[in-house]
Amino acid sequence: MAFDTSVTGSALSSPLTITTLTIAANSNRLLVVPTNTRGTAGISTVTWNLVGLTKAIGVTHVGADTIEAAVWYLIAPASGNFNIVITSAGVADWITGCGISLFDMAQTDIGDDTDSNSTGSGSSLSLAAFASITDNCDLVDAFTTTAASATMTAATGRVQRMNLDAGNGDIGAASTIIGKTPAGSAAMEWTFSAGERGALVAAAFKPVAGGDSVIIYAITNRTHRR
Repeated sequence: MAFDTSVTGSALSSPLTITTLTIAANSNRLLVVPTNTRGTAGISTVTWNLVGLTKAIGVTHVGADTIEAAVWYLIAPASGNFNIVITSAGVADWITGCGISLFDMAQTDIGDDTDSNSTGSGSSLSLAAFASITDNCDLVDAFTTTAASATMTAATGRVQRMNLDAGNGDIGAASTIIGKTPAGSAAMEWTFSAGERGALVAAAFKPVAGGDSVIIYAITNRTHRR
């Protein structure tokens, strides 16, 4: 349940290739990639070092065109510098993405809780059902809007990882809460210009079992791992 690094990227067509992420050789690695797009369809594939990621959750809002927010992940990604490639299922007006490298994460049964929401005309989006989160999970959200700006609502431990204008006035954004405690609900809200469309998703990922005991042992050199 530890944060390594993150990078962002954007493109005005598909695919979007992000070349600047370097994943350190930590134990129990997890790569999480929030994606945002507007066009004729949502994102169809995300890869790291040519290996496909799994979609944890995604939501679309269909109006004159489609906007989508999604969160993708890859267990035990290769360490080093490789490309993230994000590809649309149709014609993309734009794509944004954020590569987030985590470690000390569960390598099986990793998913904990997810939620999604969207609007065709609003000024804020939140996740009312994102409420059954296990203690010490890492939370990642993705927010897409047709508004010209978006503001992350502050919450304990919440860090904005992306807030990009893809080049045509729309916004793709993402944030994290690392090691969320205590268990329960999390406030993952974004505000934006009234009357615009928005799509918001979030996913919680479990830490490696016994991760807390290992960390305490490393600090004190006295506590035995259990």
